[in-house]
Amino acid sequence: MPVKELHILLVENEPEICESAKRTLGNCSFQVSVANTYLQALRFLEKESCDVCLVDLSLAEMEGMEFLEAIFLRHPNIKVVLLTGHETVDKAIEATRKGAYDYVLKPIHPEELLLRLDRLRCFAELLEENRFLRQERTVGNLPAGICLPQQGNGLNPSSLKEAKSQFESDFLAHTLARCRGNISHSARVLKIARKNLQNKIKQFGLHPDLYRSR
Repeated sequence: MPVKELHILLVENEPEICESAKRTLGNCSFQVSVANTYLQALRFLEKESCDVCLVDLSLAEMEGMEFLEAIFLRHPNIKVVLLTGHETVDKAIEATRKGAYDYVLKPIHPEELLLRLDRLRCFAELLEENRFLRQERTVGNLPAGICLPQQGNGLNPSSLKEAKSQFESDFLAHTLARCRGNISHSARVLKIARKNLQNKIKQFGLHPDLYRSR
């Protein structure tokens, strides 16, 4: 399956962060647009679409939470990843409870940001593949005009479970590769206990040694 090119709207007013993010993300198959204010971002989304909003929570012209609520209401399919300093981390946690996908602490480390966005991209690809396989099964096996009954959001629960398991395995392998097979480093990046990561590695049959020479 080809890599999905996500369109990211970066909502940020610091020129250095904007240029650095555009360069880093552009080199990794992400399409990046920039809005310097919340209002500019809302106007952009009236005319254009994007997959991800990468949002600085501390812009001044309106409350960050007010902006997020507008995104959640008007554009429910957009995933929101927050950029936050330590002084606004409580707001970021609150925002994830209300629907934001994730948050990244400033100062931004490119490797951490890419890992979060790669995880989001992988999950989007898996959902897309699951929908495609479901449609293929419906069209191939049933008479014209008859569809399989949908459950919940239309995804087959068992195949979604398998997809999520495969996603977790692939993401752990991806992280191990980025960290050159270093389990302690990988655990810190993933923000999980080293022992838990070792259990996951064993569960999915991964081999950290394979990544140490890459």
